[in-house]
Amino acid sequence: MDFSKLSEEEKLHEVKRIQVELEKLNRLPAAPEIVYHYTNFNKFISIIGSKSFWLSDASMMNDSHEIIWIDRLIYKVAQEKVTSENKERLNNLLQAVKSSRAKAYIFCFSEKRDLLSQWRGYTDDAAGISVGFSTKAFGLDVRMPVTSFNLVNNKSLACCYYDESEIIMKIEAIIDSYLSNTNSLAINYLVQLSYICKNHTFSSEKEWRMVYVPWIFKLQDDSRDIMDLNADIKFRSNGNDLIEYSEHELEISSELIPEIVLGPKCSVDIDTLEYFLVKNNLKNTEIRKSDSTYR
Repeated sequence: MDFSKLSEEEKLHEVKRIQVELEKLNRLPAAPEIVYHYTNFNKFISIIGSKSFWLSDASMMNDSHEIIWIDRLIYKVAQEKVTSENKERLNNLLQAVKSSRAKAYIFCFSEKRDLLSQWRGYTDDAAGISVGFSTKAFGLDVRMPVTSFNLVNNKSLACCYYDESEIIMKIEAIIDSYLSNTNSLAINYLVQLSYICKNHTFSSEKEWRMVYVPWIFKLQDDSRDIMDLNADIKFRSNGNDLIEYSEHELEISSELIPEIVLGPKCSVDIDTLEYFLVKNNLKNTEIRKSDSTYR
């Protein structure tokens, strides 16, 4: 849309429409009471033993386009709105989004407690468990992820968006606000949105994620990083490799973990599992079995 060609009345109407869309963008759905992390017993014991989640570098996750997947849609919307007058501004916007996107660290959950695709993908082919966590016990705000400087606890909880048409509507509202000079934070909005938008082929996962975005940027020529040395980042080894992660401390209790679901192929001894739970302040945690008949 070329705002310069609109009447004053049309401009006012369009600005109001954009503001409504931007307000929608900032309002995420309320978090489910319980979200589920699918894992194997080794990792579950590690979570309990360390009393923490380890949020992983998003670039190391199983979606090869994690965080950058939205770029194609941003470019598509920009191309549809480009004119000879705004071409340079839009090019600047596209470049700014890429250069302003800091590294993100993520820990993933699902709304679904008993989902076959999750069992097969994340629990050693359904031999593991789905751990139910109370979102209230996390003590985190449900909001868009924001880049933080010198704030070690600036983590948030957010749902993922998968529907391309819905994502495009959000991008259009942001770019329209940028072109109409009604939103000085358009670049920030697009960057924040990129942290929670995923390819629609992952939609069955119904993902919620804990996100931490410290002030760490990779320059486009990959020559060096710009980083906040106070960022809450730790390192672990994986063979001869060095892996970054961010730790989120937990108070282990049945209030935090109200239930555990055993996978379709899980063969754990129930008495041993119950003893483990009691020994780790989880005596009121309910043990369920998957309804799946997968074998």
